[in-house]
Amino acid sequence: MHDSENDSIKIQSTQPGSTRAELMLVLSTLVWGLSFAPAREVGEISNASLGLTSSAIGPVLSLGLRFLLAAIIWFGIVGLIRIVRGKKSQSIQDSIENASIQNSSNLSNESNQSNDSIRSIPISPISPISKRRATNLSIGVGLLLAIGIMVQHIALDLLPVDRAESVAAFLTSLTVITVPLLVWIIWRDRPTLSLAVAIVLAVIGVWLMTRPGAASASTSSKSIAIWGIAFGIVCAIVFAGHIIAVNAVAPRVSPSRLNGVQFIVVGIVCLIVALIMMMLTNRWPSWPVEKLDRWLLNTMLLIAGPTILSYAIMAIYQPRVSPVRAAIIYMLEPVFATIFAWMWASKALEQIAIIGAALILMANVVAEIGPRFTRQKFSKS
Repeated sequence: MHDSENDSIKIQSTQPGSTRAELMLVLSTLVWGLSFAPAREVGEISNASLGLTSSAIGPVLSLGLRFLLAAIIWFGIVGLIRIVRGKKSQSIQDSIENASIQNSSNLSNESNQSNDSIRSIPISPISPISKRRATNLSIGVGLLLAIGIMVQHIALDLLPVDRAESVAAFLTSLTVITVPLLVWIIWRDRPTLSLAVAIVLAVIGVWLMTRPGAASASTSSKSIAIWGIAFGIVCAIVFAGHIIAVNAVAPRVSPSRLNGVQFIVVGIVCLIVALIMMMLTNRWPSWPVEKLDRWLLNTMLLIAGPTILSYAIMAIYQPRVSPVRAAIIYMLEPVFATIFAWMWASKALEQIAIIGAALILMANVVAEIGPRFTRQKFSKS
């Protein structure tokens, strides 16, 4: 990794206004945690319309429709604001974009006192880019999001029903481990000893928490659970790439363009995949769809909250904190998901699963806080 400040932008965990940014990311995470149950119900209703019980087709089809509708609503809101406010609308967009660029500029001007295991991420210095370049970057970020969120919903559909929301959310929380790992693989920024310890704790925690054979004695159920775990881990890796990409791209692209393009990409990719799967299985939605009112209600809630609101917050505020700090905040998602599942569906984890969840949380904390104590120890000596 090059040491020149011109070759990299330092990613700090504390920036001017970072407290507000962290609180906004917590709000976004709260909304995401709330979305697991309605997302599962939407997938189940979609599968029922296809004559299926447990399949990835329903969730993927629902994702495609949800994100395309979100894109239409998103661009409608942006267009309405521009029509009503005229030139003020453009100045608002410019202010948001300039704020994002200023936040990224602050990253390179801060000192080297970072609270996470990533010392720097070698991305190009901020400079104006064309609309075509901004759109291409947004498409790339959208592809990562499309793959990650599609895999997440497939895992949610395949995991044991009695604890699907919490298990899927905890598996996704492994993103805090995969973020620094990806930085190491791509930029050769070697992980610390504390990160290695965190990985071991996380692996043990995942095994204790998920235990594929615990939900059902049938061989088919065990096989489905194993696939759900595998998809959940892949989801953590892909989302790690998305987090890093957002920190690199968001300061260069306006939130209106980044989110709008992301929504379109996710919607198109999911619909194409769903169409291919339906053709291969010769399964097509029946009409009228049972529980259509529930499907519409949950879909609109998912569009308003975890799609439009949460991703708007992510595009604006995530670049103000380091990728690992953001991943630590997103670790709260499974906590919220478990609380909501317990409150509304009376779903609770087994004792052994709670131990596994605690180990995963401990792994997340060690990955973030461990390097700080290491630096303090050497600085005193």
